[in-house]
Amino acid sequence: MVPDIATPFFATFVAAVEAEADARGLSLALHATLNRPDRELKYLDHIRQGHADGLIFITNHAGSRALAEKVNSGGPCVVVDEDIAEARVPKLFCDNAEGGRLAGRRLARAGHRHVLFIGGVDQMISGARRYAGFLEGDARDRRPGRAHRTLLRALHVRGRDAPRRRPSSPAGRTAPPRSSPPRMSSPSGSTRCSARRACRSRATSPSWASTMWARSIFSHRP
Repeated sequence: MVPDIATPFFATFVAAVEAEADARGLSLALHATLNRPDRELKYLDHIRQGHADGLIFITNHAGSRALAEKVNSGGPCVVVDEDIAEARVPKLFCDNAEGGRLAGRRLARAGHRHVLFIGGVDQMISGARRYAGFLEGDARDRRPGRAHRTLLRALHVRGRDAPRRRPSSPAGRTAPPRSSPPRMSSPSGSTRCSARRACRSRATSPSWASTMWARSIFSHRP
């Protein structure tokens, strides 16, 4: 279950999961929720009714207690990419803080002074951690006398709406506090995808990264 297959990230991810499922003799049914909570709850009900043996679930908005309760009672499930704080299932996340840190350091080293960060709302751990990591990396490698002239952050941007949004934060916005939900904990173990390890590897393509995610997901299968 993904928010939108028109987004290249999700399309590449789904292709990798399909390939890994096929290699294991499993069939995959795809549901695109359009990032609507009502559609997420509807598809979770299908799982509870026995229409699938398990669920790989990606949301792209801040979770809710109702969503967490559905996930907890719906059978085998792995939550990917964005946390649902009260869900007690295996979870697989990118190292978002490190990814933001790498981006901030690269821009700082290149001397860029007009920076636009496009990310999600602070209630979503992925965007909050990326932004915090970005500011940390930028501050670490920015040369003296090359402070930002413009630092903007566009909030509440998702999917195909992203190009239509305008920055909504003034220059010099401080990083949001790190969120308290566990970084990679779950009842059945934890997994963490390191952005630094991926960037230093020879295989840095999105398809390779998605394949690694898919293999990690199926490692949680009962």
